[in-house]
Amino acid sequence: VLKNQSSFVIKPGSGYGGEGILIIVDRQREKFMAIDNKEYSLNDLVKHINQLLDGQYSPGNFDVAIVEERITANKRLEGLYHSGLPDGRIIIFQGFPIMAMARLPTKRSKGKANLHAGAVGAGIKLSTGKIVHAVFRGKSVETHPDTGRKIIGFQIPYWEQILETASLAGEASELGYAGVDIVISDKGPLVLEVNKRPGMEIQNANQEGLLRRLRFLESLKKSYPDNPRTRISVN
Repeated sequence: VLKNQSSFVIKPGSGYGGEGILIIVDRQREKFMAIDNKEYSLNDLVKHINQLLDGQYSPGNFDVAIVEERITANKRLEGLYHSGLPDGRIIIFQGFPIMAMARLPTKRSKGKANLHAGAVGAGIKLSTGKIVHAVFRGKSVETHPDTGRKIIGFQIPYWEQILETASLAGEASELGYAGVDIVISDKGPLVLEVNKRPGMEIQNANQEGLLRRLRFLESLKKSYPDNPRTRISVN
């Protein structure tokens, strides 16, 4: 499958912290070029997949390897990231979006939208879709550390569609509490994955804890509107 491809992503099915993700962006004859400029042969890719299957990047003793399309970011996001693909994470609780952030890759994160790897975490106000706070390596920032573009105040495009899509994805997962990762491509918002154990760094990005919002929804005693569009308007 891979020998005829030139751009794709290989990732563990049950990974965490962005470990084990290999992003191939180009091909030069028999060499595959990764986003961090490292070269891989076809045999190297096979070895990496075997490591994924052996569970090297997963909490269990074995795993599956996922090969997926490499998506490019919407042009309106230029300057908000160094390389790779920025994404957004929306925490969904019982069908409601309750907190959101953008994850912006940096040179330090090697193109990965993962805060533990060194990406910027930018808190998003649910009612407007604007970035209101951002953190990088534990410190508040207003601009991207590599590009210099201002982060605070940036309006996330397709925001209402993103919230509605995340609400539907969270509900479809039947997890009750989930982190929905969405990327904004030239085709619009796309669901990347749904996480059953999303990290807590989103609270630092927003300078607010999740507990108050969770308690508020619990107090509604499950009298929730069935329409996702109505649910997102609650925010």
